[in-house]
Amino acid sequence: MQLAQLNYLHAVIAEGSYAAAARVLYVTPQAVSKALIGLERELGLPLFERTGRAMAPTEFARALDEQAEELRDGLDDLAAFVSGYAMRRKASGSLRLALTEAPHRGRLICADDLAPFLRDNPALHLSLLQLSNESCASAVENGMLDAAVVLGKVHRTGVVCRRVTRVRPCAAMARQHPLAGKRWLRLTDLDGQRVARPLDGRCALSLLTERCVAAGVKPRISWIGASLDERDGFLRDGGIVLVARGSGAEEGLSDAAVLPFHVDERFTLPLYLVYREECAANAEALYACLAQVAKREQGRF
Repeated sequence: MQLAQLNYLHAVIAEGSYAAAARVLYVTPQAVSKALIGLERELGLPLFERTGRAMAPTEFARALDEQAEELRDGLDDLAAFVSGYAMRRKASGSLRLALTEAPHRGRLICADDLAPFLRDNPALHLSLLQLSNESCASAVENGMLDAAVVLGKVHRTGVVCRRVTRVRPCAAMARQHPLAGKRWLRLTDLDGQRVARPLDGRCALSLLTERCVAAGVKPRISWIGASLDERDGFLRDGGIVLVARGSGAEEGLSDAAVLPFHVDERFTLPLYLVYREECAANAEALYACLAQVAKREQGRF
C-alpha cells in the first residue's frame, strides 16, 4: 500500500470519478485507474461499485479513506514544519494570535512557550490573547484574528489547520472518590459517574460523547459554572473534571487526585494551529516553533 494510492482513493471519493480526480491531481485517468486496481488486488477487497459509468465507493473504501486521513494530514504538517523551520528567522510584520484556555482545563500552550519564536523573529509584532476554544475558532473564521491554537479542526474555506500535538486528558476527582486509588482509568470507569461538561463542545465534548457511546458508557454529564469555586465544589460532591497536566488547571487541586486514562484507550484531543491563508508565511514559522515545544514537552501533553 502506497501513499499515492491512498491519495488517489481520497480524490476519487471526493470528486466522484477517475476523470475528475485526475484533473485535481494533475495525472491521467489511466494512472488513477491503474493505481486503484492495484490497491484492490493488494487488499483483496473492492473499493468501488460500478454501474455503467457511475461508480460509488464501498463501505470499506470510505472506512479506509477515513483511517488514512491522519496519515495525509501528518505529511502535510511535516511539510509545513520543514517550510517554517527553514524560514523561522524571516517572520515580520504582525500576527494576531489567540491561545485556547478554559477555567477548568487550563492553558495548553502558554505565552512563555512562544519566547523562542519571538526571539528568533524580532521583526514580528505579536498580539496575543487568551480566549475560550470556541471564541478562538470563531475569531479566525471571521477574520478577527490571524491565527489561533485550538482543540479540533476548523473547517472553513481560507483557513489552514496544522496539528501541533495530541493532548491526553486526565480526570480530576476528590481523594475520597472511589476511583481515586487507581493508577489510571478506563473509559468504562466513567459509567454512571458525574462528569463535568467540557466547555468547548466543538471538540472535547463531542469526542468524549463519541468515545463513551462506542464503549457503551453512559456518564452523567453535568453542567457546572466557569468559576474555580464551582469546580472545587463539584469535585467535593463526587464529580469528575477533565483537565490537562501542567496546564495550570491543577493549581488549587491539592485535595484532588489527577489520574490519566490508560494509553490503550487512545483518548486524546488534537491540538491545532489554525490560520488564515494570507498569513501563511508568519504562521508556518510559528508552527515550526510550536511543534518543537510539543515534542520537547511530551510529558506535559
